[in-house]
Amino acid sequence: MALTPEEEEQVRQLLSRESAQKQKAVRASKESLLAWLKENAGPIILKLTEVALKILIDRLLGR
Repeated sequence: MALTPEEEEQVRQLLSRESAQKQKAVRASKESLLAWLKENAGPIILKLTEVALKILIDRLLGR
């Protein structure tokens, strides 16, 4: 995973601030977790997106 342990902890802390009902809803599916991350952890999502794009570009260019 492209996150540092500190970034992963930041996501966990953000989620822990949500109500128990909201946490359950967020964890209900990959889609709901992704939607929540996009809404609440923008800089982390941006980093993951950039890393994924770099990997894709390297593969397409045969690197």
